Amino acid sequence: MRGSFANWEDELDVTLRAGAPIVWLDSDEEPRAIAAIERSSARAQRSVTLWSCARGLHPLRSSAVDTRTQDPLAALDAFARMDARAVLVLLDVAPFLTQALVARRLREAPSSLASQGKAIVMVGAGPCPLAELRAESARVVAAPPTSEELARVARALAPTLQEDAVRAIVTAAKGLRADAFALALRRAIVRFDPIDHRAIEEVRREGARAIHDGALLEPIDTDASLDRLGGLDALKRWLDLRARALTDEARSFGVDAPRGVFVVGVQGGGKSTCARAVAARWGLPLLRFDIGRVFHGIVGASEANVRRALAQAESSAPCVLWLDEVNRGLSDVSGRGDSGISGRVFATLLTWLQDRDAPVFVVATANDVSALPPELLRKGRFDEVFFVDLPTRVERSEIARIHLARRGRATDEFDLDALADACEAFSGAEIEQCVVTALLYAFSEGRPLAQADIVRAARETVPLAKTARESVEALRRWAQGRARPASSMRDAIDHRVVL
Repeated sequence: MRGSFANWEDELDVTLRAGAPIVWLDSDEEPRAIAAIERSSARAQRSVTLWSCARGLHPLRSSAVDTRTQDPLAALDAFARMDARAVLVLLDVAPFLTQALVARRLREAPSSLASQGKAIVMVGAGPCPLAELRAESARVVAAPPTSEELARVARALAPTLQEDAVRAIVTAAKGLRADAFALALRRAIVRFDPIDHRAIEEVRREGARAIHDGALLEPIDTDASLDRLGGLDALKRWLDLRARALTDEARSFGVDAPRGVFVVGVQGGGKSTCARAVAARWGLPLLRFDIGRVFHGIVGASEANVRRALAQAESSAPCVLWLDEVNRGLSDVSGRGDSGISGRVFATLLTWLQDRDAPVFVVATANDVSALPPELLRKGRFDEVFFVDLPTRVERSEIARIHLARRGRATDEFDLDALADACEAFSGAEIEQCVVTALLYAFSEGRPLAQADIVRAARETVPLAKTARESVEALRRWAQGRARPASSMRDAIDHRVVL
């Protein structure tokens, strides 16, 4: 429904003007929600009355407390007796919907409200918790603040700011709610007047902190680069081709924004580094979505938590959203034993992956797809599914060169092909660990790193591909015909490591 409207305020306005008697406004920003309701009501020449359990019924912008209407039933009765055309805004009403009388009164209200030109708007985060009321009310989802909304806040608080400074500080504020952005900007103005790069960095840190406080999203430093990944040339080319596809210029040209990529592969193959490197190469913030915390009950498997996290990602767009090791979180979403909560949370995630409009590029990684729900990989949710196999001999040589160079060693002093042979059936992470261990050998003996040190470390290592041979082979069988090889070197003579 939202896609047919210019924005959520337009949808709210049309819904109220169409005569909807009860509306659930899905928002965790009360001031912003109330302001939108006030603007819509003014156009329809209706007054606005607020209700909270602390203050009872009171007019907009009034500090009055009406103890007689602190009970929601008393408030609904008083509202029904009002003669004027009005909109009643119920704040924090969700806990009271479990009361049978309150729920029944709200369900019976539409028949009388419509004829009186009245409406009730309930404001709360997430969908309406009462299923019976969800079926009888219109739902409008408040979108995160747009860049233009934040820019208006910035101009109002700092009218002397140049437009380039406004754009910079709005970009830094990605992820912040409108009220949180206003507070962060006021603090920055107090600390750094005139506003300079320090103030912009202060706002950026506040945005990162707000995202992290959401528990499910974690801002990740993007210090990696695709150059740190050995091999995977097909995946790298695919990503480079889409590097500018999230820009306004691309949309003006008619290019569809890329939706995301699902990277499946053996452990230690570079999937996590790939997520970090994409954000670094594209110059976008990276957010890690910890799905396991939802489905394992650490923060509570609720639709509201997931919706809040996804809305936070949209407010940070354009960005890269990393669904790390989704097999750990989505391996069992049957909902058995949890009243179907897991299934509903999974459905919420699937719907968002399919229908999202915000330029959020999703990188999902997994090393075990045997228990993943097949609908997760359906076309439309991800642009492509890539399979990361164990590195070939050529790739192993390149990986050894990368990790030696990162540690300040002249790679021409080593026989990289011989190292690749010594590390047969090793993953990229295991090759790196061989270099790390070899450095410890050389350091403990007070001499330079030698080729023999790396070979020794490799001989003392039993790679996961051998200890978990069956799972690696099962993953390879699954990938045939289902996933695109992340490396074109799979077509070479040594197209795969024989286990």
